[in-house]
Amino acid sequence: DGSVFADARLGLVYDAMAEIDRRGEKIDVVPLVEALDGVTADTLIGYAESVPSARHAETYARAVARASKRRRLIESAGKTMRAAIEADGGDDEVDAVLADAERQLLDIAEGRPDEGAVTLDALITADAERLATGEITTGILTGFADLDALLGGLTPGEFHILAARPSMGKTGLALNMAEQIAAGGCDPWGRPESDPVPVAFFSLEMGRESLMHRMVAARSGVDATTIARGGLSLDDAERVLTAHTALRPLPIHIDDGSGLTAAQIAGRTRRLVERHGVRVVFIDYLQLIASPSGKRENRQVEVSDISRQIKAMARRHNIAVVCLAQLNRALENRADPTPRMSDLRESGSLEQDADVVMLLHREAYYHKNDEQWIADHEGTINDADLIVAKHRNGPTGTVGLVWDERIVRFKTRTYTGGVEGSDPILDTA
Repeated sequence: DGSVFADARLGLVYDAMAEIDRRGEKIDVVPLVEALDGVTADTLIGYAESVPSARHAETYARAVARASKRRRLIESAGKTMRAAIEADGGDDEVDAVLADAERQLLDIAEGRPDEGAVTLDALITADAERLATGEITTGILTGFADLDALLGGLTPGEFHILAARPSMGKTGLALNMAEQIAAGGCDPWGRPESDPVPVAFFSLEMGRESLMHRMVAARSGVDATTIARGGLSLDDAERVLTAHTALRPLPIHIDDGSGLTAAQIAGRTRRLVERHGVRVVFIDYLQLIASPSGKRENRQVEVSDISRQIKAMARRHNIAVVCLAQLNRALENRADPTPRMSDLRESGSLEQDADVVMLLHREAYYHKNDEQWIADHEGTINDADLIVAKHRNGPTGTVGLVWDERIVRFKTRTYTGGVEGSDPILDTA
């Protein structure tokens, strides 16, 4: 666009010419004068006559693009130098400067101009072309059929929150989603709905080996503790090896760096997107994301800043981000502990920034020591609800799930495939 020109006047002329061409009209001095306030016909003729020959237009265009890239490099270097001089708050600030410099250089290398306003007409034109093709737009399928039906899958460019009280199973659910997304949007009993989708999983709480053991347990039906200890029976060993074979090719990238800042996560995500085509990022969990050491404020302000950075990361790379979060303990003191958005811990702007808020609830969690309740709910004790409390671009509702704590696996409650209650690896065709 016209922003590549050093002379803003030439940029305005170029944009006007592009708009006239887009309308299918002939580019001439008269419509250009009408489109450009304060620009005379003599000025335009002078611009045209300053070029020796239109035959070399492509060469001239490359020269303009090259000069624009050089100017942006100089500007980026100046910004980075000033930021580096001012970054005296420690390693976190230096990392933030480095991440921003990397982003700027990546944009320049890819030829992405600074984002600007787009006319409604241009947006409608592009959407009309999409609709004319008959293309059906869907998000990235999670493999949980009822959730996918409600959300239409995870939408690239959107910020999703998955929140629950500790030990409710949110990490397990996130791992199940990551596995099923990477497998093409299906659970271990189904057939892929799409090509494998590369996934990144940032774990700020658990180590990568523990996460891997959980995934193997969920796939094999052998509990994670037994897998971690070793000494498996022949039957269990066969199940685990079969699970290894099924999981090994999945494009899942696990980063267990502790104490990462939002800027560091953004920098690592950028590299994963560029090198491995990652389209979905999980972060476990938001309250463990560190703040730059030189910017200590009250925690609510810090969490608000972190959520805005994560949302910006999702939009910049057009990826779906699922960020896990904890809910406040206060909900346990209510007569009805069913969570709601206001229970988000240190919420700040979380409710505002998130495009989708999912709240995981298991009623049995609050009745662990109530023998009478357990006896009365024997058939539903493993039921779980995934409450979609906010969906910016669609409906809200509740998705029924079933939780198997032993193998860390959630299933859709209305699931009809495979053999109900059986180990997933045995039903994989």
